[in-house]
Amino acid sequence: MAQGMHIVIRRYQPSDREAVETIFRNGIMEHINPAFMYAMTRPLHITVSLFFYIGAYVMSGQSVVLALVSGGAYIGFVYFCCYEFYAGFVKARLNTDMKDIPGYYLSNPDNCFWVAEAEIHGRPQILGMVAVEGKNDPGSEGKKYGELYRMIVSSTCRRCGLGVRLAKTVEDFCRERHFSKIGLSTSSTQKAVHIVIRRYQPSDREAVETIFRDGLMEHINPAFMYAMTRPLHITVSLFFYIGAYVMSGQSVVLALVSGGAWIGFVYFCCYEFYASYIQERLNTDMKDIPGYYLSNPDNCFWVAEAEMAGRPRVLGMVAVVGKNDPGSEGEMYGELYRMIVSSTCRRSGLGLRLAKTAEDFCKERRFSKIKLSTTSPQKAGVALYFRMGFKLILVHTQFETPKWMIWMTRATILIMEKNI
Repeated sequence: MAQGMHIVIRRYQPSDREAVETIFRNGIMEHINPAFMYAMTRPLHITVSLFFYIGAYVMSGQSVVLALVSGGAYIGFVYFCCYEFYAGFVKARLNTDMKDIPGYYLSNPDNCFWVAEAEIHGRPQILGMVAVEGKNDPGSEGKKYGELYRMIVSSTCRRCGLGVRLAKTVEDFCRERHFSKIGLSTSSTQKAVHIVIRRYQPSDREAVETIFRDGLMEHINPAFMYAMTRPLHITVSLFFYIGAYVMSGQSVVLALVSGGAWIGFVYFCCYEFYASYIQERLNTDMKDIPGYYLSNPDNCFWVAEAEMAGRPRVLGMVAVVGKNDPGSEGEMYGELYRMIVSSTCRRSGLGLRLAKTAEDFCKERRFSKIKLSTTSPQKAGVALYFRMGFKLILVHTQFETPKWMIWMTRATILIMEKNI
């Protein structure tokens, strides 16, 4: 819907109140389902769910109905908690700063509130918003920093670069006010986080390995969901459930066990797919980052670092390797590797900053283009690369893992590149 639209970012006006409240409410409440899926895929909740299902089944004399009701009640309670978490936040904000935006954000020259507006079907429509508040920096004498709030883009205008434009508006405002840095709040403490991107140091090794391992293992659940929603796996699942039910003389238990075993095997394949990749990388380039990435001037490895709770913490990383371009005489291109952002710092623009750091490095080295490889389940990363101007040039399944495991995960490798 955003394609071809002319979007204007301007200061908030009192007439925007209803539209802004709607976008704020809808934007926050959209997090309920992802939060519920995240909660229900944690080991603790999986264990408790199985306890309710199996426990009720055994204690009720093998009543499938009571087992389903018991487990369903627990799952429903988890969803209710996710709903109340976000609904409570929305209500609290609508009764504080969002209740009087002009008074809270526009009465002080160090604060501001912007909306993104476009004309749709002949009528102006608000598509996004962002705010900033100037605060005294306790870490310096007399300096101030800007804290970013209420960054939301309408669901009708995602993946069109509007979020980046809103964040850039805040950054330009903070520069004009000579603020020392920009922070954003991700918890009730609302502490500013100033992130610095720098070259890798040997002391970063443990933190980098942890982020690398955790960042890739986070793809297991999305990869599992991706695999199980492919038409082939849906068909096979139904075959196991219905086939076992019919062949066992209409035994619901054997049908559930048969279908569950198939689903468990798919999950195992997704787990092994990423776990084996991690182990392989930790025994190759990630084993000696200085030797592999920093000993050659055409390669580099960066980390994103911020001070949190008084201690420096690595929140992300990215690497580039310079390679000879076989399609040209003497030219080189940069290949992007190890692009990972910590789960504590998602949706803050850090991924874009890391990718931009790699791109600037390639421009300085006069590389002809940037290439990268990613996998089909990593939808957020793929969307980021498309926004940055990368184009998909090849799709294949030539993994280093066994072919049968690739077939089970239904994953493909996407090769993307961008001319610079």
